[in-house]
Amino acid sequence: MLVLSRRPNETIRFPQLGISVSIVSVKGNRVQVGVDAPPQIQVLRRELELTAKSNTSLATVQTNNSVAERLPSEYTDRRLHEYRNRLNQAMLGLQLAKRQLAAGQTDSADRTLAVALEKLSQLEATATEKHSPTSTCPSVGLKAFASSRLSSGDGLSVSGADQRPQCIDVLLVEDDLNERALLSGLLEMEGYRVHTASNGHEAIGCLQHVTPKFVLLDMMMPGCDGRETFQIIRQTPGLENVPVFAVSGSTPDSVGLSVGSDGVEDWFPKPLDASRLVKSMRHQLANRCAV
Repeated sequence: MLVLSRRPNETIRFPQLGISVSIVSVKGNRVQVGVDAPPQIQVLRRELELTAKSNTSLATVQTNNSVAERLPSEYTDRRLHEYRNRLNQAMLGLQLAKRQLAAGQTDSADRTLAVALEKLSQLEATATEKHSPTSTCPSVGLKAFASSRLSSGDGLSVSGADQRPQCIDVLLVEDDLNERALLSGLLEMEGYRVHTASNGHEAIGCLQHVTPKFVLLDMMMPGCDGRETFQIIRQTPGLENVPVFAVSGSTPDSVGLSVGSDGVEDWFPKPLDASRLVKSMRHQLANRCAV
């Protein structure tokens, strides 16, 4: 291994190979390096080279005129899924903390807010990484963002038990423990009785004992995913007309489902707007009572 010391804007050349390496900037223990190489020469960061060896499909990302850096599609999909989950947990945590404060549950609100701020901190840290989907990251500071969410109106009930449904069973199917706990807490404060399942198999088992008024279904789950779970529900006698709401970071087209009479009742993208979900559930209940 050749070890050289270089300052910013200095370049190392390999004339026989047509490759040059430039030191773009040095900041603390982080160095930005620019590599210029012929198109036929593949350039990979070491961690991506190791990942590429264990994956068969690679997606090409053009980084400049002469270097193509190859990223596994599974790598980028996984990062985006993790990022969206963190953002969803942060948003749910802020909404739940607001409800708990309004109900006088100060200690619970403190714990929930701590979880939400932790997720926001993770988001800000992730946003500085090269391949993070920064377009969805909160652009304001943690305290300002949390304060704006806590002070804004969200359409959720803040007082009056008569405004909320009582003893209405809801099945929440979500593989992420934090998201499941936060959304369950929000729905329980709205008066719903929440049953939970961490995957499609657990959901089918629960439906053998409980017939809920609503099924809230995540799509991206290991094993029996959301699409398969939905199809089983629709094929089960007695459950054909139970409203199924998709709560997912994916889109209907990407999982092969429609929204409407032939598919799920409605689609709620992550990060979840809990007020829109609750309003839709109230609307469904009102319509059934009116029939």
